[in-house]
Amino acid sequence: MVTKASAWDLDVLNVTKDDPLKILVERDPMVLSEDKKGHDITLYSRFPKYIGGWIAQIMEKHNSPYKTRSDLVRDAVFLGMVVLNLRYQTPEWRAGERMARIASEVAYKADMLERIDMMVKDIKTVVASGDVESARKGLSEYMEIARGQEHGSFLTRRLRSQLALQNLEYLLPPMGGDE
Repeated sequence: MVTKASAWDLDVLNVTKDDPLKILVERDPMVLSEDKKGHDITLYSRFPKYIGGWIAQIMEKHNSPYKTRSDLVRDAVFLGMVVLNLRYQTPEWRAGERMARIASEVAYKADMLERIDMMVKDIKTVVASGDVESARKGLSEYMEIARGQEHGSFLTRRLRSQLALQNLEYLLPPMGGDE
């Protein structure tokens, strides 16, 4: 299981996008294969052949700080993660994340609105068949479940308004404080 890194565990480096590249270039290589608690993950990946050439060139250097290819790859991944962390702190990235979250919420609400409309049609059918008690019971159960949802007040308000349009609001339990 992959766990979310606390602030990407980059607090050991304290790098900001305004810092000179020299900080990354002159730091000691990150070659640890586990964290302070002894946890690790194994990653597998394929690379273009020229990356293998670069790895070989660096490993062949007499003053290379890397004992193994894995040490070099761990350091390269770490450096890449530092750069990605800095990239994703930009206002453009945060705006993109917000837009994605908003789009997801809009899609969720649209789906819920569709479901509420279907529910109102079904309630109207049940009432038309004369089973008012079943309609009331179903609505009470829905309202109870909806109140516990993230957008519960939105869902219950929408249901109330749709039922009012169909002259069915008399089926609803009295309004609570959160609606």
